[in-house]
Amino acid sequence: MTDHNSTSVAILGVAIPLFAERPFDAVSTRQIAKTAGVNLSAISYHFGNKEGLYTAIFEKIIEDLAPVRSGFHNLIESHIDHLDRNPERQYLFLEAFVSLSLEIILSQQRPMWEMQLILREMQTHGPNFDLVMQGHIDKMQDLMCECVAVILEQEVDSPNVILTSQSIITLCLQYGMNQELIKSRLKVQSIDRSQIELLKNVTTSHIAGMLKVPDRVEI
Repeated sequence: MTDHNSTSVAILGVAIPLFAERPFDAVSTRQIAKTAGVNLSAISYHFGNKEGLYTAIFEKIIEDLAPVRSGFHNLIESHIDHLDRNPERQYLFLEAFVSLSLEIILSQQRPMWEMQLILREMQTHGPNFDLVMQGHIDKMQDLMCECVAVILEQEVDSPNVILTSQSIITLCLQYGMNQELIKSRLKVQSIDRSQIELLKNVTTSHIAGMLKVPDRVEI
C-alpha cells in the first residue's frame, strides 16, 4: 500500500471522487495534480503512473472497509451457532444484518464514491476486479453464505446458497446507490431516522421471505 504521507493522501483524496464521477480515460493525471495542488511528477513518484494510482485507490477502499468486514464477521460469529432450524433466531439475525448494513450504507460518513467505484469495477470487470473480489467482496459473501446455508439447510458452496447470499447483500447495497430515487419516491429532502427504520423493516421482511423465514409476527 502507498505510504500515507501528506502528498499521497492529497492525491488519493481528489482522485477518488474524480474517478468515481468519470470514466478512467476521462480523468487526466494533470487534472488530478492540479486539483490536489501538487506537481505532476508527484503522481509518478508515489504511484508510478495513472494505472498505479487507480490500483492504490482500490487498495485504500479495501483498507477503509476493514471495519465493515470486521463488524460483519463479529455479527456472523455471534449468530451462526443458533440459526439451525430456529426461525426466531434466524429472523433476529436478519434484522441485525440489515440494521448493520443500512447504518453503514446510509451513513453520511461513508462517501458514495467508494461504492460507485466498486460497482463500476464489478460491472465492467475492470483492472482491479480481482483485487476487490479477493480483498472485500468474496470475504463478505462467504460469510453470508455460511448463514444462508444453515437457514436453507443446503451446502455452503451450492449455487442456490451463493446466488441467494449475493442477492441479499445486493438488496442492501442498492439503497446506497439509489438514495436520490428513494428521496424522490418518498417525497422527502433527506432520509431521516424514521425512513431508515422503515427501510430496515421492509428489507428484513423481503429477505426473510426470500429465505422462507417467518416474520416475527408469525413466530
